[in-house]
Amino acid sequence: MPSIEASTVVNHAQTTLVTEHEIAKLTGMSLFFLRNDRQHKQRIPFFKIGSSVRYSPERVMATLIECGGNTQTKPKAKRQSVNASV
Repeated sequence: MPSIEASTVVNHAQTTLVTEHEIAKLTGMSLFFLRNDRQHKQRIPFFKIGSSVRYSPERVMATLIECGGNTQTKPKAKRQSVNASV
């Protein structure tokens, strides 16, 4: 059985994990996309802890950079509705 160094365990223990709502805000991805990706494609790395889903922002951003994806740090602006006057 391979041994695990104590520093490896400490480094993993200090990783910040966030919810799907928080990672959606950080990346600009929709909850629908994240949920669909988890169920089918699994391109975005995530952790399943019991019934909870958590993401490591560092791993998600690294994956997006590697894939050439969206790495924006602020949410997309909402569209303004236009009232048509006739």
